[in-house]
Formats: sequence, C-alpha cells, structure tokens
Amino acid sequence: MCVGHPISLPSQSKVFREVDYRGPGDGGLKFIRDYRSDGFSYPATFSANLWAGLGNTWTHNYAGFALPGQNSVWVSWGQSSPDHFYTPSGSTFPRVLLPLRPGQKNRLVEPSPGRYVYFTTSNEAVVYQGGLPIGSYRPNGQGVELGYVVPRLSTARDTFGRTLAFNYDAIAHLESITDPAGQAITYAYRAPPLDPEGGGANNVAYTTLARVTYQDLQSKQYTTPNWVFNDPNPVPKMSATRIAGIVDELGATFETVTYDTYGQVTRTELAGGVSAFDVTSGVLDPLGTRRTYQFDTAAAAFSYASQPAGSGCPSAYSSSTFDTNGNLTSSTDFRGSLTCYTNDSARNIESSRVEGLGTYAACNTYTPPLAALPAGSRKLSTQWHPDWRLASKIAEPNRVTTYVYNGQPDPFNANATASCAPATAQLPDGKPIAVLCRQVEQATTDANGSQGFSAALQAGVANREQKWTYNQYGQVLTHDGPRTDVVDVTTYAYYNDTSFAGVGSAAVGHTIGDLQSVTNAAGKVTQYTKYDKHGKLLESVDPNGVVSSFSYDLRQRLLSITTGGQITSYTYDAAGQLKRITRPDASYIGYDYDPAHRQTAVFDNLGNRIEYTLDSAGNRTAETVKDTSGALRRLLARSVDALGRVQQVTGRE
Repeated sequence: MCVGHPISLPSQSKVFREVDYRGPGDGGLKFIRDYRSDGFSYPATFSANLWAGLGNTWTHNYAGFALPGQNSVWVSWGQSSPDHFYTPSGSTFPRVLLPLRPGQKNRLVEPSPGRYVYFTTSNEAVVYQGGLPIGSYRPNGQGVELGYVVPRLSTARDTFGRTLAFNYDAIAHLESITDPAGQAITYAYRAPPLDPEGGGANNVAYTTLARVTYQDLQSKQYTTPNWVFNDPNPVPKMSATRIAGIVDELGATFETVTYDTYGQVTRTELAGGVSAFDVTSGVLDPLGTRRTYQFDTAAAAFSYASQPAGSGCPSAYSSSTFDTNGNLTSSTDFRGSLTCYTNDSARNIESSRVEGLGTYAACNTYTPPLAALPAGSRKLSTQWHPDWRLASKIAEPNRVTTYVYNGQPDPFNANATASCAPATAQLPDGKPIAVLCRQVEQATTDANGSQGFSAALQAGVANREQKWTYNQYGQVLTHDGPRTDVVDVTTYAYYNDTSFAGVGSAAVGHTIGDLQSVTNAAGKVTQYTKYDKHGKLLESVDPNGVVSSFSYDLRQRLLSITTGGQITSYTYDAAGQLKRITRPDASYIGYDYDPAHRQTAVFDNLGNRIEYTLDSAGNRTAETVKDTSGALRRLLARSVDALGRVQQVTGRE
C-alpha cells in the first residue's frame, strides 16, 4: 500500500510507474516501467536476467519467468511479487497447481508438461514455455505475443500485427524500443561506480537508468544520490541505484526523494517543496497533519489507518480484518460504518458483502445466506465465471443481473452452452473466449438484498435484456439493446487486411481489426476511413457525409481536429501539459502550470484571466478573476480543514 508520490508502506520504498508506450485496446501493445527503490524480489535459484534490461531497481510489464523446482513452481509477471505454487503428486494434465503462500490470488494451470497458464487478478492469462512468458491474453482472446533472442525479449506483437521491437547494448541493458510507426524510445544509463571490493572495476550490477528519450526527442531524467562503495555509513550497495530526483522534459526537477542511511525513503516532495510527504514517524501529509497505519502482511494491505480531526468531526480511524488467505472480511470506515465480506476460499474472491452496519455489529450474524439485515444496511452477492474474475450473477436490492458468457451455460436457454463467437475463437488453454453474450436484469421484491439469489421476482415487470455477437478476434459485431418496442441493433464492421500508403509516422491506412464502420439502429452509418500505424483514427465520415480528420504528435497526443474544414488545435509543452486550445475562429483558451505540474491559471485570447492560488496539497485556496485590462473583477478565498475539505468561503463562488 502506498502514500504520497508514492511511497510503499511499510517498507518505505519509493515506487512509481512510467508509461512509455500504449497502443489501442485493453489488451494491446504497451510498455510500462515500474521502479522500486529496494529492488524486486526473486527466488534465489532464479539465475536469468533479473534486471529485465533496465537495471536492478526496474522491471517492466513484459518481464517474467516460470521456474519449476522440486514439486513446485515460482511464477512472476510484471511488477508483482513472484507467486509460489505446489504441484500435486500424481496429478494428470491439465492440472491446477495449488498456492503455497497465503494471500496468493492468482491461479496457475499446467495444461501440458512445462507449459503454464497464469491467470492474474487483473484478468490476464499469461502463457509460459521454457521458463519465459510467450504471450499475455485478455478474456476476449486479444493479447500480445512475445518473441526472444534468449533470454532477452526481442519483440512484442499484438493480435493484429502491431509490434514493439527491443534492442540492447553489449551488457544486455535495454537500449531502445522501436514502436509500430518506426519511431524510437531510447534509454541511457549512468556508468556504475568503482567497486573497491571488486578489484576497483565498475560493477555493472549497479548500473542505473539515467535518461529516457521519447519519440519527439524530449527526455526525462533520473538522478541518484552521490554515493561511493567505501562510504563509511551502513548503506547497502543498492543505494547506488536509488532515484533521488526526477527531471521532467522541461529540464526542471519535478520530484525529489530523500532517503535515510539505510536506504529507506523518509520524504518525497514535488518542485518548490509542495505536496510533501514525510514518513519518518507515521505519515505527515502536505497539510501538516499526521496519520498512522498498521499493515497486514498476508493481505499486503492496511489493517488500520488514523485520520486527524476536521471541521465538524473528531479524529477517527478506519480498520480492516482479513482471513488467513489475505481476503478482506470486514472494513470499518472513518464514520464507523461497518462492511462485512464473505469469500470463496478456493479462488480467494468475494462472494458477498453487507454494507451499512453499525460499528460493533457481528459479521457472522449478517453474512449467512438469508440472514435478516438491520435497517439502513444492504447486501450484494456475486457469482463468478469459472476461469476469470468476471461476474456471472449479481444480486442486490430489488435486482438480480445475470451475465452469460460465451462457452458457459445460459440459464435463459435451458442451460444450453452459450455461443456468440466462432468456434475458432479460443484462448491459449483451448477454451472458448470469455466474451459477454447476454445480460439480463430482473426486478425482485428483495428490498435490501438479504435474499441473494433466492429473491422472488417482481410480478409484472419484464426482464431487461441485451445481447452481443463477436468475430474471431473477440470484437463486437452486433449489440442488440434492451428495447423491445423497436429494433435497436447496432452493427460493427472491421478491416480484414492491413494496408498503408507512406511509411513510419506519416503512414496512412488501416490495420486488420481497425473499426471500419458503425451502423446504428436507424441504419445510419459512420465510417472510419483512415488510421495511423498506432491504431489512432485519422479520418471519419458521419452519416451526413461530414468528414472529420485528426492529427497527433509523435507521442500520440491529439494535435488537431478538422470537421467540415473547421480546425480546432491543441498545443502542449515539452512535458505534455495542455497549454492552449485554439478554435476555428482563432480564439483560444490557454493554461499555465507551476513547476509541480499543477494548473495555476486559465486565460483567453481577449486577456481575461483566472489565477489559482494552491496550498501545498493542491487545494485551490484563492481564485482571482481579471478582465481584459488586467483589472481585478472577482476575488474568492477558501480555507481548508485538515482533511482537505472546504471549511469557509469568502467571496462569491
């Protein structure tokens, strides 16, 4: 769990995430770096490239391994800590491996010897072969295939052929990534310090990522503490790789991180000292209030958090309890309202919750099936897809909603297996893609949800139903809406080939799977006629024949929209902050920011201007409105309590 910018508690580690590239779609190409100042944990026997190509305090979203041992397997994917699974003796293939540690909520299946499918709580199925991840897939079957020049990742290719290519230097550090348009993101490293214990040579294990240069040649830099191997302080050598500051694309230090002599974070702050969090004793926030936390190791979550007094309310605390598997069993918020949970212990997933109970209520009184609930509380019950964390049925006050997935029994069709996608649309484990075929909402007489899935249906109220069909790629072909008085089917068509004119970032055309047209229930067609190589829409034609075109910079930020010959343009600074929106008549709205990337003003081409005064936490404590002559027209002041809530307003909102 994290506070600040962020700091991971209780380890007091600096953690953060950088998105260097993101393609279209939930399961599309992306490259995301994760940093952790105390490094990432791996089993001692794993001897492959622990750095993931970025240095030993970094990893990325495609890094991972499956390491079989004596009757067990270690599995890692991305920035998550490795999971450890037990191989049941005498089991046959395909087989489900059992978690060896409490709190493991991901699942591991071995469909054939040495091949593993790792189902994560974020609904990814990661396939491993030969110890390395070879692909990651979503429930709809779309995903990314990974290629190697072993053991280094060489390519990531999405379902439709868009590719990221990875290049390395002589000592296996990631040197560059080439995106689908042929543009490069490059990585530069700080030379490792001399290691007296290693004969005075540079120790490449302590090489640190120093700079990332993006497709537009703008760079972000990471600074490290001034540290040498023979420093007399008891600092671990890993401190040589800890990030002390982040310099943004404007060349200014955006964030500063302070460590103690043991390498633990004590403070983070943004430019100008704002938004500072100090964790030397509890957590001191930017408003100067202090909070304390307690941590449940098995759940990797806070079990207790204090809150200072605010305007009209005393100091308070929130608390949570967990079972031995790390599943949440109860939570009490700062108002004293209790929520109780039950869980499926086999899958470590929520089965029901009762909300709105009194602070001292006994959970075991209200969580059993059909238990009566006190006034003001309600119950939500959930059933799940057998393989994925997708709800298949939800019971709540006055309603039950059923979600029928491809390949699963359809209770509204005599439990026949639902089929709304081609039989060839399969997941890596050979099962049908898990796309939603039907959604049915039914009104019930259960006012508080206590009856769960046994609730009686409300007489005379028709079901509200929607249906979908899909192509072999898991893309929606038709959506039949809930209306029964008219036909309300929307139809989608996609390109079945890849064709471009031009090269690189100037290429115009389409990739297989790009949306080609949408036909609404009235038969009106919107066409999507041009795309770039990232899958960004370049041109569309609405049902009236009006053409809209779109342009982007090299980092895929929208630069302009042209509709019917009228242009609206967008301007950014080097750090990607929106600076100006210019309308077709040349009028504009502009924005100013402080060095901490917080908006401080908005103005127009006539000279009207609104300026914001921010406190250290980013709350707007004053607003000054000036007219075209610069004269003050309105002044608004706000005072904020210790919880960041507006306490008093002076002036007119």
